[in-house]
Amino acid sequence: MEIRERLKNEQKKLEEIVCRGLEYAKKSGVTEAYMNIGQSTGLSVSTLNGDVENIEFNKSRGMSVTVYSDGRRGRSSTSDLSKEAVESAVDAAYSIARHTSRDPDAVLPDDDLLVPASEIRDLDLCHPSEADSESAIALLSKTEKLALAMDPRLKRSHGADYGYSYGVGVMGNTHGFCSGYPTSSYSISLGLIGEKDGAVETSGSFTHSRYPDRLMSAEELAREAADRTLRKLGPRKVQTMRVPIILENHLAAGLFGVLASAISGRHQYQHTTFLDGKLGEKVLPDWVTVHENPFIRGAYGSSPFDDEGVRVSVSDIVSCGKLSQYLLSTYTARKLGMRSNGHCGGIYNWFVTNNTFDGLSSLLKMMGKGIFVTSLMGEGASVIDGNFSRGAFGFWVEDGEIRYPVHEFTVAGNMKDVFSNMVAMANDYDPRLGIQSGSVLIDDIAVAGI
Repeated sequence: MEIRERLKNEQKKLEEIVCRGLEYAKKSGVTEAYMNIGQSTGLSVSTLNGDVENIEFNKSRGMSVTVYSDGRRGRSSTSDLSKEAVESAVDAAYSIARHTSRDPDAVLPDDDLLVPASEIRDLDLCHPSEADSESAIALLSKTEKLALAMDPRLKRSHGADYGYSYGVGVMGNTHGFCSGYPTSSYSISLGLIGEKDGAVETSGSFTHSRYPDRLMSAEELAREAADRTLRKLGPRKVQTMRVPIILENHLAAGLFGVLASAISGRHQYQHTTFLDGKLGEKVLPDWVTVHENPFIRGAYGSSPFDDEGVRVSVSDIVSCGKLSQYLLSTYTARKLGMRSNGHCGGIYNWFVTNNTFDGLSSLLKMMGKGIFVTSLMGEGASVIDGNFSRGAFGFWVEDGEIRYPVHEFTVAGNMKDVFSNMVAMANDYDPRLGIQSGSVLIDDIAVAGI
């Protein structure tokens, strides 16, 4: 039987298990219940300089159930999906609920927020194939060899990895929602070690997709990994100063990851965020709009509904610099006196507008003199107060041109200042990133060097 057909049959079976489990929960006397079941099959392979380090096939399945009873909540889980085990899990969750504190906000989503079956979209998220370790090993070995042959300064591989999985998840609740969908995932990564004058540097590249035929080729992956490693060789140190910086696109995406955490419902109702109570206020420059689209076919950040079955939508999170909405689940929304907007479980395919309409080179020219930061080390910014201090690697820029690599410096400041000092963004978007942001120019950052 073809894998797709097998997954459809598995989804139906899981939906039946969920429905039976929820019926049992209602007969047991719980007020409300929610159940989630998932199963997956996968393969992971790793090589190092042509030698196989690891091959792992895996199959997993599991169920969790949450029950609500008289304002109390209990949760349990099991990997056994037999009728007896599911009922035992429901009983265990009910028993736990009897001993927890009352919380009137611990409830299921309102019925009108749940997405109807007729509106659930097929987002083309599953393209499964049979696991093949021999092909994966051959591909990784080829990629390593291609990369190491590109330059004598590339001394050895730092490791290559291949990952593949497919599976299906189903969720349901006692308000009548019960649905799920299959997904697949493919990824390849390569790390390299380069050496110049006795000093070594590491870098690499990766590719991932839900479609096996949309991964970067071995040649493309090897070239990018080689280029990223070679450009880091022979770094110099920089003086302590205040200077403009450009954060490379993947680091700029991290800025908006901090934003997502800071505007989450949990941090908002707990008042543990540097953007506390900023709904409707300016949090970014006027030219910045953060657009979200859960319905991009085949994208990693796509979903027809959130983790509670709540309807998701195409919308602006930030519009012309102003915060349009918090990221709310049912629970966090109720804590804030609001309603869920379908963000139980995270965000969906963010796209950040740029204001230069040109690539990285135009941003370098705009900066003139400063540092192009390509990697950061250490802990990220504190969501509570926005402060950060991180080790960094990058390139010194003079007259709008990259001159030489620089290392052993830190960048420090506060996220409020970073957001307000964002001058411009290039259009060098990387489709591999869940948050689509171009490289961003930030004015006046503290850099600690020698």
